[in-house]
Amino acid sequence: MATSRPKIPSELRRRVLIEAGHRCAIPTCKSTPVEIAHIIPWAKVQKHEFKNLIALCPTCHTRFDHPHSSIDRKAMRQYKANLNPLLAISLANWSGQADMLAAYQELRGRFAEWIPAEVEYAEIKSRRSSSRKKVEASRSNAVSKCAWAIGAIADFQSAWGKSEVSDLAGAIFYHVADWCDEVEGASFPLPKNVKHRDILEEISEASSELHLMVCAELSM
Repeated sequence: MATSRPKIPSELRRRVLIEAGHRCAIPTCKSTPVEIAHIIPWAKVQKHEFKNLIALCPTCHTRFDHPHSSIDRKAMRQYKANLNPLLAISLANWSGQADMLAAYQELRGRFAEWIPAEVEYAEIKSRRSSSRKKVEASRSNAVSKCAWAIGAIADFQSAWGKSEVSDLAGAIFYHVADWCDEVEGASFPLPKNVKHRDILEEISEASSELHLMVCAELSM
């Protein structure tokens, strides 16, 4: 028996269409007309949420829904994130939202410095040919960047308060921090099980989810 599925509210539909410029959200397509698609299928979520909706042309929508499609959910989240509705938000009269946006931008910037520095440290520490001096210099750089990231996550959680957004940002930070502790505590050179972890891949989906949650909150 088919599940009763309510229509997407007109205002929510309008927001999704405006976000994509009334064109297909896949940048190499941009076709019209468009339909509203669920990134995580309706059958699983049973609700309509801005962060989970995206505008697609009928062809791309059909391709995405196909079980063997090359357009997977991770790619669709990235297409959604690339639309970046934050750029279209007017925050001039909303000091609280402006502070939240500034804290998010600072967090992204600090993470963009910290994580590559930690990855570089892990790579240098994994090579037998690396000198102790080079390993220590790389470690010092990573520790410095980590200190900035700690400050950024504290400011972010202060600006956003107790919320799902704040909790997710913290989970991402602690996941990376746990990996950093693993690298720091491992012998030289790093054992393969530590060396071969792809920390950027491990946090990619959560990072996209964080971005979409921030966009959804600030575009209301």
